[in-house]
Amino acid sequence: MTGLKAFQDVGRFIKPTTRMIQVFGHYAIRCVLQIYEDDIKKLSEGKHISSDKEMDNGYIILSFRGAILGLGLYIDGMVTSQMPRRDLILFVG
Repeated sequence: MTGLKAFQDVGRFIKPTTRMIQVFGHYAIRCVLQIYEDDIKKLSEGKHISSDKEMDNGYIILSFRGAILGLGLYIDGMVTSQMPRRDLILFVG
């Protein structure tokens, strides 16, 4: 059987797969957070970033310069990356 796995049940939230987000994430109109180079640097160091954007707690799409990077986990205004640090480092100059 072939196809694209779209979601996995992880903890309190249903997590979209990174591949699904990379393919279909540009259609999202909610739960998308535009991040910047300094945010990527913090996330690649394993740190959280804060956001004052109104969103429900759960998985969000991280976007950088219009490109979908992958997933973050948003809890009470704080975002953690769900992407491997090595992938984030590619975007930091």
